[in-house]
Amino acid sequence: MLSKLRILTLGDKYKDIQTDSTFTLVEPTDEDFDRTFEPHIISFKQFEIFISVPKLAKDTYYNNLLINELQQFKKKKLKDEEYTKVSDMYDMYEFMKYIVEIRCDGKVLNYESLPINKKMKLIDILPQKVVSQLENYIKKVKDN
Repeated sequence: MLSKLRILTLGDKYKDIQTDSTFTLVEPTDEDFDRTFEPHIISFKQFEIFISVPKLAKDTYYNNLLINELQQFKKKKLKDEEYTKVSDMYDMYEFMKYIVEIRCDGKVLNYESLPINKKMKLIDILPQKVVSQLENYIKKVKDN
């Protein structure tokens, strides 16, 4: 990740003044990073929700969407009760990063291919038990 940041800010060439050598840095891809946590399945009744730690590109995509949403909130003055909407919105985007697939009665729903509004609707109807397990998984990932 550090080499990717360096490439973005300073370019892909590094010149060592002491040895008068020039090195070319290879840009890493998301596939270069090992997953710290294996994908996980949350089971509830006839549902299975497959979750996984998002790759950097997916994480960045959802963070940018959230930033755009927050900028809209910033433009208008919020009432006290609207601040909970901001918190809920953050949680919603965080959940979208981790959910990969949902299975029910043998049918597979590729969650990642759905439009954002449908992803949000699905998260809204998840039972609290599933949401709690998803929150625990995310907390475990972030704590390590």
